[in-house]
Amino acid sequence: ALVYRDGDQLCVDARVQKDTFRSDRKYNCKVSLLKLKRSDWWGEEVPYLVLDAVDPEDLRWYIQHRGTRERHLEYIRFFKRALKLIESDRAAEAGARAQLLQALHEGDIGDPVDRPRLVDRAVIAWRAAN
Repeated sequence: ALVYRDGDQLCVDARVQKDTFRSDRKYNCKVSLLKLKRSDWWGEEVPYLVLDAVDPEDLRWYIQHRGTRERHLEYIRFFKRALKLIESDRAAEAGARAQLLQALHEGDIGDPVDRPRLVDRAVIAWRAAN
C-alpha cells in the first residue's frame, strides 16, 4: 500500500470485504499506522518497509541470513513479498534505467563504476518526489 499523510497521521487505504447474510460489501478503509496498538500486530510493532530505496540484494541477505531468520521469522514472508514487488518494479523500470545509464555514458558524467549508483539515486529521488 502507498502510505500518505493525513494531517499528522500516516495512513494507508486497505481494501475491505464484509460478508453478511444479506450482502457482500466491498469498500476502501483508511488505516492510520500511528494509531495501531502494539497488541494489534503480534504484540510487536507494525511492520512496514519504505520501498523507494530498498536494494533487492539487501532483502535477499535478510531472507537468507540464518541469524536474522532465527530472530525474525514473522518478517521473512513480509520480506519475500517485498522482494517480489521490488523485482517487478525493477523489471518495469529496466528500459528507463538503461536510457539513464546510456545518457551518463554519452555525457561522460561521473566515474564509470559509479554510474549505476547514480541511476539508482535518480530513481530513488524520483520515487520520493512522486
